[in-house]
Amino acid sequence: MDILYWTGLNPDIEILETTKMMHGHYLYRLNLRANGSSILRHNDDIAEAVENRNKNSRAYNWAGSWRRSKIETADIAVLDCIKKNLHYNEPGPRVIDNDQIKIRIEDPYLQFYATSEEPLINLANKLLLGDNNHFVSVMMPASDEHEKLLSDGFVLRKTKVKWSHRIVLRDGRYSLETKQKIQNYLTSLGDEIKAPENFWTQLNKGGYIFGGYIYVNDPGLALMLNLINGKLVSKVEEFKMVPRT
Repeated sequence: MDILYWTGLNPDIEILETTKMMHGHYLYRLNLRANGSSILRHNDDIAEAVENRNKNSRAYNWAGSWRRSKIETADIAVLDCIKKNLHYNEPGPRVIDNDQIKIRIEDPYLQFYATSEEPLINLANKLLLGDNNHFVSVMMPASDEHEKLLSDGFVLRKTKVKWSHRIVLRDGRYSLETKQKIQNYLTSLGDEIKAPENFWTQLNKGGYIFGGYIYVNDPGLALMLNLINGKLVSKVEEFKMVPRT
């Protein structure tokens, strides 16, 4: 992992190690902070869009708490730089200078994903501005060996764990009957599996399963889960121990 470019860009940037493939394809991620980044989804002048949003803002209730859609302190200079240099107005994978990059907006953050470091360096060079403190973090494999393991589908761990695999369930809406079958099956396995508390809570009521996973030592249990619902299992991840760097 060569971090000199990134620390030279912003000495305070956080350097993170990739421990699993992101979005099933990417090993590298650059994270930027830009308040008001959600307005990039609209093909408008940035300053004008911020002004219009604030002028027409209203309070709304989200999950029991009141919020406002007003952008209090938009980073207009950063947003302008992104829009002008990336011609950005829609999220999703896109080609920038022949490099495939996935962009994700979680206002105030923008995340750029790539399969190698070079596209992110090329991208960052287009977005230099002032002290560059809008560059928050960069994530990459710690070594060539780690990159190979990640590309082979392993999830890297530095501390020993009891479980060899993690079964990740597909987010979606499931009937209460299906959830009861899942719960009954997993309960019958006793200490052969482990699942987070919020997953068990989701199984007790109808509706969605979101962010569900199960730790196992027998990846074959995924086949049994798919007998309950053929689309239940999203993927099976295998853990790989690596030394601390």
